[in-house]
Amino acid sequence: MVILPVGLGLLVRLVAPRLVAAVVLVLPWGSVIAIAIIVPIVVAGSRDKLAQAGLVVLLVVELHNALGYALGYATAKAMFT
Repeated sequence: MVILPVGLGLLVRLVAPRLVAAVVLVLPWGSVIAIAIIVPIVVAGSRDKLAQAGLVVLLVVELHNALGYALGYATAKAMFT
């Protein structure tokens, strides 16, 4: 399912480079706005479940972030040392 959007993006870039140049300036903001709308809707839909598992969710998210930072740091250190 990834190949189709990537292929279409490459095709549009080849066929309409001026359109792509104009849209590239707007797309990041569109993505931010879409995420800012979608995430609260999903969270609100799971509000009761999140309230029940609140502390567990918080701990898992913190562990996930800490492991991501540690892995990123270790990878960069290994590559550039």
